[in-house]
Amino acid sequence: MNVNPLSPEQLRIAAQIDSEVARLLKQGGDEALFVGVHPLMQRFKPMLDTAKPGELDRLCSIYPDFAHFARLLDSMSQAIAGGTFDDMLGRG
Repeated sequence: MNVNPLSPEQLRIAAQIDSEVARLLKQGGDEALFVGVHPLMQRFKPMLDTAKPGELDRLCSIYPDFAHFARLLDSMSQAIAGGTFDDMLGRG
């Protein structure tokens, strides 16, 4: 299988997100990350919209805190869809 290389822009943005997530996690864990999610989403969403199959998985394998962020977003979207978002926030 021929895999296209990740673009320098994808790698740059993923590295920035990875670094910021690491900083937020060190500062206050997932709670700090949750509070700081909006600015990170502004960089993540275009990547999500334009990524070809497998590209986000490859970025997650390179950048562990980028992967942590992606998992948090996935959990948030599932909680919203399932009506359990307040539970996720500890308000349920």
